[in-house]
Amino acid sequence: MKAKEFPEVNLRIAEKQEEYMTLPVHHMKDDYGTVVCCMELSAEERKQVAETGEIWVSFLTFNKAG
Repeated sequence: MKAKEFPEVNLRIAEKQEEYMTLPVHHMKDDYGTVVCCMELSAEERKQVAETGEIWVSFLTFNKAG
């Protein structure tokens, strides 16, 4: 799975942190620090999702809203 660019991207998380892959997001700048990202699955990942019907998502916010 890899993060995918999209027209509404207005923030790139971890862009200058070599230990992480950059995550392009649309940061809504609301009271919740909401961000939206788009992930592109590989052929093998699509097969696994089709078989299990599951996608698990985990975000680390380090207790910061945005």
